Amino acid sequence: MARSGIYAPLRARVDRRPHAIEDTARARYTQEDVGLLTGLTGPLALAVDNALWFLRLRRFGAEAERARIARDCTTGSHSRSPTRRSSSNGSPSAPRARTPRARRAA
Repeated sequence: MARSGIYAPLRARVDRRPHAIEDTARARYTQEDVGLLTGLTGPLALAVDNALWFLRLRRFGAEAERARIARDCTTGSHSRSPTRRSSSNGSPSAPRARTPRARRAA
């Protein structure tokens, strides 16, 4: 059972998480310890928030990749870059250049 502790909120964006440091000894923490924890809560909250966002984005990317692979497997098509076209022999060729049109005389 904890007999002393320091409690501080971790605030990042809109998320608030409590952070606690506890010990079984009475009066274990000094005012200096409180100041140290208070000074660390901002950077610590930001690090936790960034890690959570990184995990969300990585999960989203993996799900999107799985969906793309499943779509390619069911349709039998492969993703091609929209700027690349196939030539008549099936090999990719460079995009066609647009040539200016001649103006008609009025």
